[in-house]
Amino acid sequence: MEAELPLKVLSCEVNDPIINLIGNSWSLTLMCPWAVHGPNRVFDWESPDLEDEVQGLVGRKLVTVEADSDELFDPVFVLDDGTHIHVFADTDLDPWTMGLPEIFISGAMRK
Repeated sequence: MEAELPLKVLSCEVNDPIINLIGNSWSLTLMCPWAVHGPNRVFDWESPDLEDEVQGLVGRKLVTVEADSDELFDPVFVLDDGTHIHVFADTDLDPWTMGLPEIFISGAMRK
């Protein structure tokens, strides 16, 4: 996945509490609990102004992914402005997924 980075966020879709970050030939869908921490912004999957908050991610670039292991449990997606998107898979039924041109990744809950 690192070879595909950076990835520019061209649009965001919200189907509360699910968000989709969409770029040219890629997408990141968060169906599990998540939180965003960054310069002048802190919000999560339960925020009342979710639609407006998520739009602030448009135009940013996904530059790295941090995780405890190669299995990508509870990854942190880092944007070019220092924003961190923390993902907390709480069940295997509602994972996070990432589609890239050559790869599809589905996150799972840590067991």
